[in-house]
Amino acid sequence: MEIGKNTLKNMLEYTANLLTESRSYLSYLDSKVGDGDHGEAIAEIAYLINEELERIEDKSLKDFFHDLGWRVLSIKGGVAAPLWGVMFQGLAEPLDEDENEIDEKKLGEMFTSSLECLKEASQARVGDKTLMDVFIPVVESLDAESEFYEIFRGMKEEAFKRAERTKSMECSRGKGRDKWGRAMGTRDPGAVSLSLFFRGLYEGF
Repeated sequence: MEIGKNTLKNMLEYTANLLTESRSYLSYLDSKVGDGDHGEAIAEIAYLINEELERIEDKSLKDFFHDLGWRVLSIKGGVAAPLWGVMFQGLAEPLDEDENEIDEKKLGEMFTSSLECLKEASQARVGDKTLMDVFIPVVESLDAESEFYEIFRGMKEEAFKRAERTKSMECSRGKGRDKWGRAMGTRDPGAVSLSLFFRGLYEGF
């Protein structure tokens, strides 16, 4: 099976809207460990996703994800934009210049590439109470031999489970590293926003 621009557009529009609707909650979570602006950063990323989707018909998928990544990287302030920008650019790397449809194997290559790019950009690993607590296990558990529906469902379920686990973690990196007492018992905002990204891909499929 292959999915093309129309399906991806529907998925990403749904995801962007879900992220925007979650703005207040994400900022609330961030207020427990940081300055409470994570929801605003994610809403700005969602806005750029929707803006780039307006141009998707005039671009290859490689150019779409690459350009989206650059625009997200240009957002000033915070740590979310640099990491999400790298994530989107990593998705572009395995794509051919004129590729407009992807199959399950290509999807696996895209997320594997994205993970490698994020590992270079972030020193955080599983257990550090960051978005990497979601991204690493989700990508490592991706089964490219399954059909798209099962892949997206599996990613969504793994992401939710991993975001929940950050409740019991202490912050060893990022804005909350010197506020461990406040962070305990609270899900990491970066992990939650990324879990919403995977939820959006599944529900928007």
